[in-house]
Amino acid sequence: MADSKGQYYFRTIKPVPYRAGRGFRTPHIHVAVSKNGQRILTTQLLINGHELNAEDGVFRQIRDPQLRQSILVDFKPLPDSKLGELAANFDIILGKTAEENEEGNIKGGIGKSELMREGRPPRNGPGRPPQN
Repeated sequence: MADSKGQYYFRTIKPVPYRAGRGFRTPHIHVAVSKNGQRILTTQLLINGHELNAEDGVFRQIRDPQLRQSILVDFKPLPDSKLGELAANFDIILGKTAEENEEGNIKGGIGKSELMREGRPPRNGPGRPPQN
C-alpha cells in the first residue's frame, strides 16, 4: 500500500545469494505493483556493489547502464537501530511527466497530431473504420 503521496515501505530480511541452475542468483528483492487487482509492474532490486551482480544472468540481460543503475540499491544502517537493521530507498516510476521543447510543444508525441492541428480528422475518426 502507498500513502497519499505515493510513498510506501515494507520490512523484510536482507536477501542472500541462492543457487539457480548452474550458478547463483545475486541477492535481490522482487517488487510488484498492482492496480485494481491487475499486476502492472514486476521488477527486482539488487544490492549495489554486491560481487555476484556482474555474474547474475538477469542483471547481465539489462544492457542499458541507466536501467542497470535503476535497480541497484544502497543498503545503509538504520540510525539508532539496536538490531543492526538496514534501510534502502527504491523509487518506482510508472510514468514520466511530459516535457516541452523551446517552442512550447510537448516532446515525445504526446498531444494533438499534426493532422488534427491542420483540421483533418484522424484515420479512425467519425465515419471511418479503425485501422488495424
